[in-house]
Amino acid sequence: MKCFTSCFMEIQADMSNVFIIDFESTIRGQPKDRPNPCHPNNFPVFLGLSRLDRELVRHEYVVFKFYNVEKDEFCDNPEFTQYMDDFYLGPDTLLVGHNITFDLLYLRRLYPLFRPSIFDTSVAHYLITEQQGRWPSLDKVIEYYDLPMLKDTRLKECWEEGIDTTHINPDLILPYLQNDVDATEKIFRYQINDLDRLGMMNVFRASMAAQVHTTEMTWNGMRVDKAAIIYHATRYKTWLDSTAGSVISKYGFDINSPQSMSCFLFGGTTKKKQTEVVKDESGSPIIYKSGIKKGEVRTRQIEVDHHVRARYDPVVCGSVRGKAGYWSVADDVLKKLSVHDPDMKFLTDYRRRSKVYNSFLKAYLDILEGCDSPLIHPNINNTATYTGRLSQSKPNLQQVP
Repeated sequence: MKCFTSCFMEIQADMSNVFIIDFESTIRGQPKDRPNPCHPNNFPVFLGLSRLDRELVRHEYVVFKFYNVEKDEFCDNPEFTQYMDDFYLGPDTLLVGHNITFDLLYLRRLYPLFRPSIFDTSVAHYLITEQQGRWPSLDKVIEYYDLPMLKDTRLKECWEEGIDTTHINPDLILPYLQNDVDATEKIFRYQINDLDRLGMMNVFRASMAAQVHTTEMTWNGMRVDKAAIIYHATRYKTWLDSTAGSVISKYGFDINSPQSMSCFLFGGTTKKKQTEVVKDESGSPIIYKSGIKKGEVRTRQIEVDHHVRARYDPVVCGSVRGKAGYWSVADDVLKKLSVHDPDMKFLTDYRRRSKVYNSFLKAYLDILEGCDSPLIHPNINNTATYTGRLSQSKPNLQQVP
């Protein structure tokens, strides 16, 4: 096996510095589960950075802060700018990180001229595992290489509860940050050898070159007409609400519930609300003795099984019974049903318009909420598919109708 350094030199020759990097940022804006660095309400709070030389010897670990506690706002850090001026020498700098697009987007805001070569440990893991390790979290890769993991989960619990990073004690954040940087550095060393051993250096190098460009695409985003989206979203929502109400009145099932729709079309048992008189121990109805309902019989809502006969043959419509016992009402089933009975074509129309509203119009408005920018910045995913192709999410601009 080759040494770390010789394998590393095959990834990128003539490197002067290697930075292991990790940002901890605010979790404001949409989407909450994966806040986008391009959203104007998000900003970096801490940056952990480990600097290695071309022999992969660590020279230092430093932390930079970008948050003013007193003013509760983002602030520039002159020490970070000076640090970058001192050590950044151009594309001969290698930047190493896990899901590094996230870090690159914040660096673009803090140090716009920074255009390094990159090494994404999440993409390396994806390739090393033959694209089976999709969406690899840092914890997953730490476990893969049997590295020690930080057992203190309090910081993650704070984020899961929606507590913003700026409101969390730095004594929780800083050890977590250093652990992530240390782990990423160790993973980087293992992956250099793994990529070389598997003969994947060239494909990995090409993936990193492509990721630089997809990061630029994320940064540039897609410009949208917010007023037009609001207009069409209102029209779609009005039509959807009106149709859903009409279906309940005319047919008696909930068009937004696959189970309710399945029972109506292909038969089955569903739950139905029913009013029941509340009785005392002797079986006599209980009467309100005071209040605005004085003298009235007390009632309550209960759910009872409601058996529905089949209106259509599920087999003819290409439906299959699911694990819960209900027949499928997937899009292809509804299309065959509309051919069999044109009166049911409104189901496919509703499904199509509902998808446009929820996946695009409403999704775009949620992302633009509280944001003056007309740009939408999707996540371009490098490790989400089994085939190796790129995908998009939050939102998926590859499926714009």
